[in-house]
This record gives sequence, structure tokens and C-alpha cells, in this order.
Amino acid sequence: MLIRSSIARLIVIGLLIAMPGVAAAQTADFVVPPLEGAPPPYDERVARLVAQALVNIDISATNEPDEDALFVLKGVAQAASDSQGTTTNIRWDVANEEGSTLLSLQVEDVAPYMANGDPWDALDLNSLKRLAEKTADAVEASREQLETAALAAPSQTTSTAESPGRLAIGAISGAPGDGNDALATALAQVMKQYRVTVEPNPGPGIYLATASIAVVDKDAETQTVRIDWRLSGPGGQNYGLVEQENDVPRGSLAANWGDVAVYAAAGAGDGIVALMQQLGPAPPNVND
Repeated sequence: MLIRSSIARLIVIGLLIAMPGVAAAQTADFVVPPLEGAPPPYDERVARLVAQALVNIDISATNEPDEDALFVLKGVAQAASDSQGTTTNIRWDVANEEGSTLLSLQVEDVAPYMANGDPWDALDLNSLKRLAEKTADAVEASREQLETAALAAPSQTTSTAESPGRLAIGAISGAPGDGNDALATALAQVMKQYRVTVEPNPGPGIYLATASIAVVDKDAETQTVRIDWRLSGPGGQNYGLVEQENDVPRGSLAANWGDVAVYAAAGAGDGIVALMQQLGPAPPNVND
């Protein structure tokens, strides 16, 4: 049984599960739809500027629908004019692929112009760009909080299920820097979110997850990282393989894996838990 995923997104194929997916390089981190509460053309204009501001700080974003995106950044805005100028407030909700709101952000900007009619007409391009840049900065500042919230909100396919079983995390090998330890720690955290009982050692009735990592040069600026996660039984039964592959900036994993370990474990965790749920809470005595 084979499961393939990108580091940031899970794409499952094989005998038990089939889900369409796109390559990680084509998938954005954020989808930014038109701004609610803003009249045309400001609704789409702000959304485009926010997506561009995110891209400018190396966070991939798009205004096009993308079912494989990690998050949707949905904004609701209010604008009001008085003698001091025009104040715009936007509440941004960051939702995951299931539609669950993970966190909310608030940005505000005051333009030094007063509108005679619709306050949005008092906002020039510089005002809209400031709102977009403040939004991108707020997303970047909340990155760690967002990752924690994302791990705490498993997909609907597993969030209401009973415990998939018991799992020991075995050898994680081949990663440069702190990758081996970082991946093992991150996977243990993900498994607990799925109510998997993480055991310190393998044994009867306990699944075993292991991984091998390879990082190879792709070109002068890029490396390809591949992680093969294997789920097995106490008797050495081979139940499935989760393959992950993605390109990263050259040398970025030489010391600290950081977010890459978190995203890799989240994607691998989806696949491992899906296999455990198909097989049952105890490892079956078969060799698939």
C-alpha cells in the first residue's frame, strides 16, 4: 500500500484511499477571496493587494480558488469617514481546508482623506497597500500560533473517530541538522491530536512508524527532500508507505528543520492515521 504526499499537503493514492491532488509547487499556502463589506472594485482590489503582499514576504498566496491550499484568508471590512479622515477596519479569519476558523486577525488604517459619500472612495492606492502590508505582517507574526492551531484541528475524517490504536515511533534516519529528532517530536505531537496512544517502545498490539530521509541537490539553488514513512506491525508486517517529496532552498535544512518538520509530520500523520483506521486498532497478522 502506497501513500504519497507533499510536505505541506497530503495526496493519498493506493489500494485503500484515492484523493486527487496537485504538486506542491502549484499549491498556494493561502487563498484570499474578495473582501466582504467592501464595494466593488475595492473588494477584489484589496484581495489582490493582500495576496501580493504575502508573496512579497515569501508566503505563497493566490486569489483563485484552490481546494488544495492550506488556508483561506477571509476578510470582513468596515470603513467610516469623519473630520480626522477615513478609518478602515478589517477582521481576517484564517480557516483550514475543512472551513474551521483557526485564528482571527485585526488590522486598521487611517487615511488622511474624508469622503463626501462612500468612505471607500476616500481610500487611494497607498491606503489600500498599507492595509495589505499590515495584513501580511499580521499573518507572518501569527505564523507559529497558526501552525499550532492547524495541528490542533485534525481533518473531519479523523476528528470524530475513536482512537485509531497504539503507535511507537521508531528509527527516523538520514536527515541533516536536527531533522531526525524534529520529525520524531512533531509526529508524536500530531499522533496525540488524533488520539493515537504514542508508546515509547514497540511491542504486541502496537503499530510502528519509521522514516528514512534523503536530501539531494537539484540545482545550484534548490534541494529535493524526500521522506519515506513506513507503517509496520510488531512482527515486521509491512502495512503501507507514505512518500513525501518537495523542493526547498539549498542549505535550508542543514541546521534547523523548524516549520518543515511540522508540516511534514502533519501530512504524514494524515496518511498513517488513515492506514491505521483501515487496518483496525490492533495490527493485523497479515503482510500486505
